[in-house]
Amino acid sequence: MKKILPAGLAIALALFISYLMMIGSGFFPTPEIKDVLVLSIVILFLSASRKAFYFVLFPIIFAYAFYTPTGLTFGPPSYHYVASVFATDLSETKEFLSQIPALHYAAGFGILLAIVLFYVLVRKYDLQ
Repeated sequence: MKKILPAGLAIALALFISYLMMIGSGFFPTPEIKDVLVLSIVILFLSASRKAFYFVLFPIIFAYAFYTPTGLTFGPPSYHYVASVFATDLSETKEFLSQIPALHYAAGFGILLAIVLFYVLVRKYDLQ
């Protein structure tokens, strides 16, 4: 009975993380529920192992969180975005980053905060 609330919160966090990752990628402006559920299940399974979490899941989630502000603002990555990263200077970088709304940065930070809270719940209450 003591694990029901933390387990429910952990599942809700996994769904939240999945939803933010989907819309943050730029490929899914309105993700379908089945896609969010599948990604949530992957998060739940990979969090059962510390090694899988730290070496597989966390780097992927970190990459999504890093790209989320750009994905929400400009859409999915393209060749032009990648090429411009290598052919830009500091003033162009500042101009690009200033075009992104603060709420989009908050979404990327929210992904990281949610995954940390999720993992703390899973480990503290032994929810594997």
